[in-house]
This record gives sequence, structure tokens and C-alpha cells, in this order.
Amino acid sequence: MIRPSELTSRVDIENPTTTNTDGVVAETWTTLASDVPASVQPRSSLTFTQAAQVQAQTSHVVRMRYRSGITSKTRLSIGDRVFHLVGPPRREPEARPTDLVCEAVEME
Repeated sequence: MIRPSELTSRVDIENPTTTNTDGVVAETWTTLASDVPASVQPRSSLTFTQAAQVQAQTSHVVRMRYRSGITSKTRLSIGDRVFHLVGPPRREPEARPTDLVCEAVEME
């Protein structure tokens, strides 16, 4: 059980939507839920160079109450930061929290 005092962050949950207009495929993000209470804990970080750019990659565990509609393609937004899920969410009965392992990649 998650205590409300542990859910100190607010996240937006977004799923991809693909549209095909005259043969042009575009992917946009549709908000599944906004301002969802969550706990965000950093796990590890890594800095590397790719394509002549320095990138910082940080993994996090985001814990929230159970919510349907979250898949491995879902992303989370916290302010101006975007987190992509690493694999599918850990499914638990609805009375338990959902843990999402996420990665944030930032260009420098």
C-alpha cells in the first residue's frame, strides 16, 4: 500500500497515437492521464558520447497507484522532462502499487 505522503511528484501519462494521412505516417502523443501522484526515485546514471553529442542517461523507478492503459510504449512527463519506459510495467493486483522502470535521456 502506498501512503499519500510518498507520492510527492506529479506525472502525465502519455501513449503514442499513429495517424496516416495520404500515406504520411505521423506519431503524436495522447495524454492518458495528467497530474497523477507518483514517487520518482533515481536508480543509476550514465554519460556517453553518441553522434558527436554528449548524452546523459538516467534510470528511475516511478511508483504510482495502479492505472490501466500503461504499456511498454507509454511515456511519462514530469515538467519538461520525458521518461520512456524500459520494458512493460510490473503488473500487480489493483490494490498494490505499480512500479515503472524508466529512462530519461538528455542531450547536452
